[in-house]
Amino acid sequence: MVWYTIFYLTEKRIAGLTCHTPLSYIVVMMDPKQKTDVENRLSRIEGQVRGIRRMVEEDRYCMDILAQTRSIVAALRKVENLVMESHLNTCVAEAMRSRDDREQDDKVKEIMTVIADMRKNG
Repeated sequence: MVWYTIFYLTEKRIAGLTCHTPLSYIVVMMDPKQKTDVENRLSRIEGQVRGIRRMVEEDRYCMDILAQTRSIVAALRKVENLVMESHLNTCVAEAMRSRDDREQDDKVKEIMTVIADMRKNG
């Protein structure tokens, strides 16, 4: 795991990524093995999407297309699970160890918002 401590964060972009972190917050990068797994899964999903585009262009049977879209949704859910696991094990765990009530509350609210959205949008 790679840890970076950022002090006096004045911009919302770090290393080309938009960050939603307060000043003096520890930014934790995804574990390299897990990051590779997520990247590989996303590459496969890209290939599946291209395949569905071809199926549509070739006027393939609708139910076959729908089966493939369900497969992509399932694959994206696995990516969500991996990213959520990483977030819980790094950012949220760090917030809970910090003993900073505001930081802990912010992380709980953040997680609950994501869970509510996942339930709503399935």
